[in-house]
Amino acid sequence: MSGRTRQLHGSPWQGVFHLTGGGAGFLAEALGAPGASQTVLEARIPYAKPALAELLRTAPRQACNAEVARALAMAAFQRAATLQRAATPAQIPRAAASALASGMPDAPPDNTAPSTPNPARYELASGMPGAPPASAPPASAPPPQQAHDGKPAEQETPQLFGFGGTASLATNRIKRGPCRAHLAVQTRTHTFCGEISLQGDRANQEQALTEAAWEILQNALGLTRSAPDQQAANAQAHSAQAGIAQAGSAERATFPRGAAQATAQAGIAQAGSAEAGMKANADAASAKAGGASGSRLALQSAQAPQDWQDLVTGRQRRIQTAPHDGLLLLPGAFNPLHDGHRRMMAHAEAKLGRAGAFELSIENPDKPMLDYLSIRDRLVQFQHPVWLTRLPRFLEKARHFPGATFALGTDTLMRIADPRYYGSVRERDRQLAEMLDLGTRFLVFGRLIGDTFQCLSDCPLPRALRDACIEVPQEQFRLDISSTELRERNAKASR
Repeated sequence: MSGRTRQLHGSPWQGVFHLTGGGAGFLAEALGAPGASQTVLEARIPYAKPALAELLRTAPRQACNAEVARALAMAAFQRAATLQRAATPAQIPRAAASALASGMPDAPPDNTAPSTPNPARYELASGMPGAPPASAPPASAPPPQQAHDGKPAEQETPQLFGFGGTASLATNRIKRGPCRAHLAVQTRTHTFCGEISLQGDRANQEQALTEAAWEILQNALGLTRSAPDQQAANAQAHSAQAGIAQAGSAERATFPRGAAQATAQAGIAQAGSAEAGMKANADAASAKAGGASGSRLALQSAQAPQDWQDLVTGRQRRIQTAPHDGLLLLPGAFNPLHDGHRRMMAHAEAKLGRAGAFELSIENPDKPMLDYLSIRDRLVQFQHPVWLTRLPRFLEKARHFPGATFALGTDTLMRIADPRYYGSVRERDRQLAEMLDLGTRFLVFGRLIGDTFQCLSDCPLPRALRDACIEVPQEQFRLDISSTELRERNAKASR
C-alpha cells in the first residue's frame, strides 16, 4: 500500500467518487488498498451519456469541462451525506450512528418557519429560473489536524467529501478537442477545482491523471505527501512526458508537481469586495516539475462563509445579501445575469411601488446543487439585494416569503401550472391553494417561446392561479433575450 493510500484511509475523511472519461488508475489505487472501505462510501463511473445525464439530472452540452467536474463533485458530496446519514457503526466503522456525528442533519421540512436572515456580508447573488414546485445538511469539516507523528487524531469524527472528475483522453476515434481533464473536490467548507491538459498515449495520460487526482485530493483534504510517493510521482511524470497545465486566470495559482508540497497560500482577490463573504484561495504546492514539458497542476479553491455552508447543509433555507423585506422577488439562475433581468426588475419596482430583490436557489429539482465557486461567480454580478436560498420549488418560496409577489416570465408560470411537476392535478391544485392562501402573487412578463411571443392571456391556467397574476402588457415590456442564448454565444466565441 502506498503512503498516500495509507494516509487517506487512515484519515477521518469519507467520500464518494464520480469519474467519467478517465481516472481508472486513480480509482484502482484508492480501492485496491487495505482499509479502502473506511474511506470510500461509493464510486460511480457514468461513462455513457445517458448515465451522466441521469447522475447530474441534466444532459450537459459538453461532458469535459470544469462545470461538469464541479457538478459531479457536488453530487458525490450530497450522495456521501445520504449514505453517511443512513449508515450504522457496523456499516461504516468510523461513522457516528447519528447525523450529528456526520455533521449532516436532515434538511428542515417544507413547513419550517423561515430562519432569521443573516444581513448582507457579501455581494449580491443571482438566482435560478423559477423552478416549479418540493425540497441536506454539514458534511466535511476543515482538514483534520494531524498529530506529531503524522497520524490523524483518534477522536475526530468522519468528514465528508465528494470527488468529481471528467476526462477526454486519447482514443481510437477522432477527437474534437485536446486531451484534458477537469477535477474537483467538494467539502462542507470548500470547493476545489483543477484543469489539466494531457499529452502522450492513453497509458501515459492515465498515469499523469492519477498523479493529478491524488494531488488535488490531498490538497483539498489537507493531507501531506510522503517522500516515497513524491519520488514515485516524479519518476512517473518523467516517463509519461505528460504536461499538465492550468488554463490560468488571475484567480488561479500554479502548482508545479514535484518535491514535497510547500503551501504557497496565495490569496486570491475575491471578485467583489470584502463584503462578498467568500474567501477564494489558491493553495499552491510548488516544487521541481517532472517531465520534459514541465508537468504542472493548478488548483482553484473557494472557501464559503458559515451562512453559505448552512444553506448547503440544510441548517438554513434563506439568507440575504442586503436588508430587504422579501415582498418583491425576481427568481432566476442568472447564468449569466443580463439586461432583460435588470429591466424586468426596474419595471416591477416601478409598477408595484416597492423595492425588489433577486432570488437564487442553490438547489434545483433538475440539477445538482450549486458549488461555492459557482455561487461566488453569480453573486458578483448584482447591484440589487439578493436572497440566496435553498428553496427550489415555488411552494417552498411561498412558505418562506408569505405575501410576496414574484416577477417571472410566462415560461416559468406555465411550469408552475403543469401537473407533471406535482404528480397529479389534485396535488397541483392543493399546492396552488396553499400558495394563494399565503398571499402569493405573480407579476407576469411575456416571453418568446419558439417563434411565438407568449403573453399571460395566451397561457391556459387554472382560474385560481390566473386570478393571482398581474400582466405586464407586451407594449410596456418586451426584450427577447435569454441566459441560455447568451451562454451558447459565449461558448461559441470561446472556441
